[in-house]
Amino acid sequence: MKIITSITAMQTQEGTRVAYTYSELDDAGNIVSRHNTGAFVALDADAQAAVQTLMDAAKSRLDT
Repeated sequence: MKIITSITAMQTQEGTRVAYTYSELDDAGNIVSRHNTGAFVALDADAQAAVQTLMDAAKSRLDT
């Protein structure tokens, strides 16, 4: 089983890059590997909207 441990969204020349880190567990719950990484550019509307929602939520906390 793979479990996401962190997600970061950042603006790059290609667009919004979403990078993530995850750990992998076996069936007994033992950590098989950790600090695995992956990334993609959010091209589809759903991914872009999700990133924007998180950005808006973070910004609203700055404005208080």
